[in-house]
Amino acid sequence: MLCAAMVALAASVSAQGFDDRELFRQLGFPELRDNRKGTESILQKDDSTIFSDVDDDPQFPGGMDSVRAWITRHMDWSLFRECNVTGRVIVAFIVETDGAITDVVKLRDIGCHVGDEVVKAVGMMPKWIPGKLNGNVVRVRYVLPYAFFIRWSAYEQRKEGNTTQSQTINTLRQ
Repeated sequence: MLCAAMVALAASVSAQGFDDRELFRQLGFPELRDNRKGTESILQKDDSTIFSDVDDDPQFPGGMDSVRAWITRHMDWSLFRECNVTGRVIVAFIVETDGAITDVVKLRDIGCHVGDEVVKAVGMMPKWIPGKLNGNVVRVRYVLPYAFFIRWSAYEQRKEGNTTQSQTINTLRQ
C-alpha cells in the first residue's frame, strides 16, 4: 500500500443515528416516514416510501466488520499518497426492498477524495438483507459514518525519494 492508513468503522452505525430532514430534502430524498402510526395503511398503498425507523434494520451479510472490510478493499488508496487527514466521512443511501443499494450521497467529507472513494465503494456493495417494518420488507434510509486516520508515512516518503534519510529519522522519532 502506498500510504500507511488506519481505518476504523464508527461504533454506532445505525439507520436511526442521523436525522437531518432539511438536508435530506435538499439532497432530493423523498419524504421520510418514521412515525409508526398508520404504517399499515402506508405499506398497503405505496411501496416506494422510504423509512428511517424500522423494526429490523438492514444488514450487510457478515455484519459491520464486513462493511468495513468491503469499503477498505474497494477504495483506491493510491489517491491518498500525500494525504494527512483524520475524521469521519458520513454517507447515506437507500437499501431497497431487494437489498440493492441506491442513492448514495456524501453527507460529510474530510477532503483529499476520501468521501468520493467511500461513495464509490458503497455504491459497488452487494445486496444487503433488507429492513422490515411490521413484518413487511421496506425501503430504508441508512446512514453510515466511517472514521479515517490517514497519514503518509515518512518511511514511504523516503522510499519515493521525497525526503532525505535524516528527515525521515527525525519524523519517525516525533
